[in-house]
Amino acid sequence: MELKNLIRKKIQREVYNSLCTGGENMNPFQNHSAEAEMSVIGSIMIDNRLIPRIAAKLEPEDFYIAALGQLFEAAVDASERGKAFDGVIAADILKTNLGESKAGKLASEIIDLTVTASNAFEYANIVRKYAGLRYLHESIETALVGDDPQSVAGDVISLCQEYLQGNRTKRIKTISEALLSMYSERQSKGNILRINTGFPRLDGILKGLCGGNLVVIAARPGVGKSALGLDIAKSAAQNGHRTLICSMEMSAEEISERLVSRDARLDMDKLIDGNLTAADWKAIGEVSDNTSRLPLEICDDPHLTPAIVRALSRTIPDLKLIIIDYLSLMQGSKKHEKRYLEIGEMTHSLKILAAELKIPIVVLSQLNRDKSEKQEPELRDLRESGDIEQDANKVILLWQLDESPAEGAPVRIGCRVAKNRRGKTGVVIMKFDGAHMRFIETSENYAPPKRGNKVLGNDH
Repeated sequence: MELKNLIRKKIQREVYNSLCTGGENMNPFQNHSAEAEMSVIGSIMIDNRLIPRIAAKLEPEDFYIAALGQLFEAAVDASERGKAFDGVIAADILKTNLGESKAGKLASEIIDLTVTASNAFEYANIVRKYAGLRYLHESIETALVGDDPQSVAGDVISLCQEYLQGNRTKRIKTISEALLSMYSERQSKGNILRINTGFPRLDGILKGLCGGNLVVIAARPGVGKSALGLDIAKSAAQNGHRTLICSMEMSAEEISERLVSRDARLDMDKLIDGNLTAADWKAIGEVSDNTSRLPLEICDDPHLTPAIVRALSRTIPDLKLIIIDYLSLMQGSKKHEKRYLEIGEMTHSLKILAAELKIPIVVLSQLNRDKSEKQEPELRDLRESGDIEQDANKVILLWQLDESPAEGAPVRIGCRVAKNRRGKTGVVIMKFDGAHMRFIETSENYAPPKRGNKVLGNDH
């Protein structure tokens, strides 16, 4: 029996060396199980009813031995046409592709290995496991060709994380599968990632920040987009959603300073100058104690790229929201002759990341300078690239409503949801308390300005 097994192994090696890409020097057992691949083919020849169910797990490319992948593809094709797939058909295909001698050896091995089809799904799982491992190896090798170390590191981390999470799955769904998934989500609302901004009227329009969404908040300088982003981050964290703030404009200490000013109701000027009373210090202590318990992470790397954001996101467990302040200060992984191409690459990368992580990513952005902060903006005013509008699921535009605000008093800010792929658009009026760096939602309704007999912005 032992001699028979040794002879059998020798025949296997001869067959595999002639069939596997790479020739005789290729280790035939590396990154694959030839026995599992042949057993899958043998099982579906024994019981053709298994073909559709195995095809839901495997693709022809998952087979390391190309000839077996061709047999599997032929079996699936025969099944879809309502035809039988058996040893005679398999032998004919093998002869056409390999020649009679090699085909005969491989066919004999398949028949000898597979006595029953009862373990077909276990064999399929083994084939899929090794296919995933080869995909990982090949993808990492491709990623390592890059010349930007940060980008390479981010891509490798992302690939490994996806492999560990089993994300190498088919994205194609039938309409019935999509409908079942939709109904399941609606019946179990608690499982849907929807993060509210903390502003009820705004959330009524936005329907929250949903997993997979790229959300853009844009304004001219000085209108308060960073403060609004921080308000959203704080609200999300207070509701238990771990949040990553990526700021290229402020240090982690400056962000902490703003949070303290916001919650302790201390003027920023007073806090910066250090003119604090005992009562002020007490308020700072209480606020700091509460804030330090929040699931908030801060990255203040001024040289941030989408690749770095991707790498960071993979190191934070249970991450639910990313806020980036702001897009114009971000650097692309590649240098482009035109800045708008670089911006487009970055928004596309961030949108893909949001979809992979199944979390919302909020990106702050500037508006073109040809309008003042007091003019109502439009989507075409997004600075530097039309790709921002194209890639975003939701776009919020901010502008100042008060022509001559009183010094030190909160300023009325228009907050326009200009794009919303899963909801309506509209305007909410806020008050920006610049002294404490916070937004306050009002119940005031927006009345679009008039020019002659025409009402501007009547699409709200």
